[in-house]
Amino acid sequence: MTKKEQKIAEKIIKREKTSLIVRILSWIGAITMPIIIVVITVGIVFYSNGYSITKDFQIIQTGVLTVKSNIRSADLKINGLNENTTPEVITSLEEGNYEILVEKQNYYPYEFSVTIDPGLAYTVYANLFYTPQYIENTTIQKNITKLYLTEYNTTKAIGISNDDDEITIYKCKLKDDFWSSPSCEDLGGIEKIFSTNDFEIVIDDSFNYILSPSLRYMLIKANYIEDLDSEHSDASSIATENGSGEDNKYSIGYFIIDLESNDIEVLSLKSFLPDDDFIMWATNDNNIIYKRKEDLISYDVADDSNTILVGNWNDNTGNYHLSNSRLYVTEKEGIFEKRWDGKKSEEKLKNEQVFHDLYTEGEYILDTSKIEWFQFFDKNDYFFCKIDNDYYIFHLKDKTFVRLNNDEINDDLEIISVSYDQNKLLIRSGGTYYVLWLYIEDWDYLTEYKYYKIWDCEDENLCSFSWADDSSVLFVWMKTEDSENGGYLWYSDLWGINQQLLADEIDSSLTSVRDASQLYVLMYTNADDKDLVELAIR
Repeated sequence: MTKKEQKIAEKIIKREKTSLIVRILSWIGAITMPIIIVVITVGIVFYSNGYSITKDFQIIQTGVLTVKSNIRSADLKINGLNENTTPEVITSLEEGNYEILVEKQNYYPYEFSVTIDPGLAYTVYANLFYTPQYIENTTIQKNITKLYLTEYNTTKAIGISNDDDEITIYKCKLKDDFWSSPSCEDLGGIEKIFSTNDFEIVIDDSFNYILSPSLRYMLIKANYIEDLDSEHSDASSIATENGSGEDNKYSIGYFIIDLESNDIEVLSLKSFLPDDDFIMWATNDNNIIYKRKEDLISYDVADDSNTILVGNWNDNTGNYHLSNSRLYVTEKEGIFEKRWDGKKSEEKLKNEQVFHDLYTEGEYILDTSKIEWFQFFDKNDYFFCKIDNDYYIFHLKDKTFVRLNNDEINDDLEIISVSYDQNKLLIRSGGTYYVLWLYIEDWDYLTEYKYYKIWDCEDENLCSFSWADDSSVLFVWMKTEDSENGGYLWYSDLWGINQQLLADEIDSSLTSVRDASQLYVLMYTNADDKDLVELAIR
C-alpha cells in the first residue's frame, strides 16, 4: 500500500470513529433528554407549589412572605439576619414562627411575629412611624379663648376671643401656601349685650357656638327681649334676670351670625324652636337639625321655615338614625337615606339580605328591624351596626360580614370617631380606647378586624382624641392632676406601640395639616389666656 493510500485509509477510519461517537452521544441524548425534562418540570412544579430541598436532602413544602412598608428601602431583618430592603419577597421559608424587624433612621422600628404555614403566601405591610426630632412653636394669633373646627375642613377654623364685654371673632387659615402663611382675620366684635331692630340681646357665655360645615354661619344661644318696655329700658338688666317665670320679660332664643357678610350680621330665628340640647348642622349650610318633642325637624336658614323629617305624623318615631350628619329611616323594606328637605328617600340597605361570614362562611340574614344602632361608611361600602348587644361590620358590595365582639370588647362598646379615610374607628370600651382597622389593601390577618389598645382614660372628660388629616396617627390630649393649665398633648401610632409627648399646657382643641407635620393648638400663656400656636413637627 502506498503512502497515499495509507493516509486515505486512516482518514476513513477516523471518520468512522467520529461518526460512531456522534451516534452514541445521540443515543444517550435521546434517552436522557426526556429524563432531564421530566426532572426539570417536576422541580418547577414542586418549587411553584412551595416545595424545596433541605440541607439534609429532604423535600418539604415551604411558604412565602412579602414584606412592604410605607417608607421604601427600609432595612428588613428576619430572625436577626439581614434580608435586603423593602419591598422584599422571601421564598422557601420553612414552617414555623419568624421574628420580623423593619427599621429606618428617624422612624420607630416595626416589629412583629408571623407564623408561616406550608404552601401559603403572606403579605405584611409595615407602617413605620416617624420619630419627631424637635418641635417648632409659632404664634398665629394671641388671646384666642376657643377654637371651632368642623369635620369637613381641617385647614380653616373660627377663633373666639371672649372678653368681659365683647366677643371678637377671627377666621383663621391653618395652612401655608405659595402666597401666604397661616393667619387669622379679625372679623370684628360683638358686644355681649346689644340691640338690633327687633331685639335686645344678651349672649349666653355657657353655650358652645355651632359652626356650619363651610364655616359661613355660627349659631349662638342668647337671652333676648322683643319690644323692650320701660321696665327694661337698659339691656344690661337682662343679664341679671332669671330666664323663667311670668315676671321676666325676656326669653331664650338662638341666633345666626353670618360670617361672610361685610359686617357681622345677626339673623333672628323666629321659627327655630328646639326643646332640648340636640342641635346640629346638616351636611350643608342651609339646614339645622333639631328635636322638638318626638319630632326630628329640619330648619331652613334662608326661608326661616321648618320641615318635619320624622315624627308621629308618619308613625316613624324612634325609627331613625343620624350618622355622619345624614338621616336614615328604618322601614319595612329596609333602611333609606332621607334628604334634609324631606322630599326624597334613597334605599341604602334592603331588608333580609343574605351575608356570608368572612371566616366561617356561614350565612346571616340581616333583619334591619332588629338593628339598634348603625353607621354607614360611604367611601368603602361598610356598614357598622349593633344587633342584640353584638357588633358587626357588613361589607355591602361583597355581601360579607364579621362579628366584632371579643373578650376585651363587650357590650359597652362605643364609637368615638372615624378617621378621615373612613378605614379606622376609634372605639371606647369601659375606660380603654382602641383603634379598629376596617380594611387595608395590602394587609393580611395581622391587621384586619383587630383591636389595638391605644389609651386608658377612665373619665372621658379628661381626654380627647384627634385624627391626623392623613389618618396616619392619633393626637391624644390628656388632662392630668399636675397640669396647671390645659393638659398634655401626645403623638400616638395606631397600634398603641409608639407614643411620644409633644407639648404641655395645651387646650383640647386642635387640628393638623400637611400629613400631620403641622399642628394648630391653643396653648396657655398663663392661667387665663391662650394663643393659637402652630406646632411644626420636624
